[in-house]
Amino acid sequence: MLSEIPRMIAPPMILMQHGLLDDHQKQSHNTAADITFKMRCTGTCFLSRSTAFDFPLLLRILRKLHATGAMPFAFCTREKLPWTEFAESAEDGLTTRFCQKLAKKHNMVVVSPILERDDVHGGTLWNTAVVISNSGSVLGKSRKNHIPRIGDFNESTYYMEGNTGHPVFQTQFGRIAVNICFGRHHPLNWLMYSLNGAEIIFNPSATTGELSESLWPIEARNAAIANHCFTCAINRVGTEYYVNAFTSGDGGKAHHDLGYFYGSSYVAAPDGSRTPGLSRTQDGLLVAEVDLNLCRQVGDKWSFKVSLYSLKKPGQFANFYMTLNGPYMLVFVEFKLLLKMKPSSPYDSEDHTQKVSGGLLTS
Repeated sequence: MLSEIPRMIAPPMILMQHGLLDDHQKQSHNTAADITFKMRCTGTCFLSRSTAFDFPLLLRILRKLHATGAMPFAFCTREKLPWTEFAESAEDGLTTRFCQKLAKKHNMVVVSPILERDDVHGGTLWNTAVVISNSGSVLGKSRKNHIPRIGDFNESTYYMEGNTGHPVFQTQFGRIAVNICFGRHHPLNWLMYSLNGAEIIFNPSATTGELSESLWPIEARNAAIANHCFTCAINRVGTEYYVNAFTSGDGGKAHHDLGYFYGSSYVAAPDGSRTPGLSRTQDGLLVAEVDLNLCRQVGDKWSFKVSLYSLKKPGQFANFYMTLNGPYMLVFVEFKLLLKMKPSSPYDSEDHTQKVSGGLLTS
């Protein structure tokens, strides 16, 4: 269950469009360091920031979690300069080295979304989340595997779908995964991380009110229920103004902003409970204490994922399912699963729900 602790900290808003890039990044890091110190005072052990470069949600997993950011959300303006100058190495870039020091100093696992420049492969850009152990070592990275092409949000100007699949990272405090931003709209994306063993799935996002606010309270909460895991929906607040007007490619007038980023970050549990959301108008920290045993307890009771293995040739399709990378492949497999279902499957009706022994455990 989730035990929400009402601690709110409102760090100063960073004006994304003003000042030199180095000064902006330094100010972001200083603010992140201050937030992390405050988090550690609450016994937090995980830290995660909102997508590619914004601000915070803080979660405490049996005393563990939080997020920061370093760059404006410029992808959707289609402008490259000076914004691509924020891109850095996931393994040893400035932000990664900074977060490594924070992680080790405060004994936290840090999830750090960045704009990654992959110099090993021709300087390719990716929307990437770097996962850093509480020992300060880089556990790995997860690249965004669903790219929006809707309204202002057409990020393929910067990067394409990621190629890291659905990695799960074993930390001292639990198994975690990062479903970046637009990936939350794809149920099979959540499922893949869950099948790979994730107990907590972070969803660092930067999304605006007119586009998605009606979906926001539902998607991550539903994912927690359907996949027997905890989900952390993280969104930024505020508005960014760009000097050069841009269009959405939909025939509408050119404009100077992407809309209002409505915050409202929250944490959801496998049993459907969730914390209250953070503010829509100011940065804040959300501290939630969770019991990871609930993942297995709820899974044993409901067994939502068991139906995957009632299909014909379950090994063949389960193995294929576990190796998917792209959104088109996911859609393909969804149809294959439907086509291969047994005509008289006992799971076709709620009247034939599988009986599971054990049920909820008491702690």
